[in-house]
Amino acid sequence: MGNSSRPDIDIEKPFLHKVLDIIGITALLLVLASIVINWSSIPETVPQHFNATGEPDRWGDKWTIFLLPSIGVILWIGLSFLERIPQSFNYVVKIKEGNAERQYYFAVTLIRLIKNEISIFFALLTQMIVQMWNGQQDGLQFWVIPVFLVILFGTLIIYIVKSIQWR
Repeated sequence: MGNSSRPDIDIEKPFLHKVLDIIGITALLLVLASIVINWSSIPETVPQHFNATGEPDRWGDKWTIFLLPSIGVILWIGLSFLERIPQSFNYVVKIKEGNAERQYYFAVTLIRLIKNEISIFFALLTQMIVQMWNGQQDGLQFWVIPVFLVILFGTLIIYIVKSIQWR
């Protein structure tokens, strides 16, 4: 694609980004710790999939409870490495010397927001599954998926609009 002509700029991680990272990874680690602590009380089968109304429609072995938080941790780590190389990203505008730093900064911010939104969402879903096996709720609450999708796609749309404005 010819990204070699793009400037290689180090993007500083501001305090807010560090806070977001701490919140995202802490949510996943806390839910993993909760599973480990409560392992003996977890039933042998746990919900794996939910229908449109939030009711479980597929069940699996209790080890599958680790699936979402583990995927979340792997994504979090992978996206953390990816955000270090913004010059290799695809952009909606042409990257030049004059706009590179701003475009890189906001692209890295986008990746950080997305990785932490996904982390918090996976932790929340896992916690809801935990509440189901504890008898504290019957299924997923109806608002969870739509709110997550609005947040995730809202973040992307705002980034694309702003990226075009910051040419």
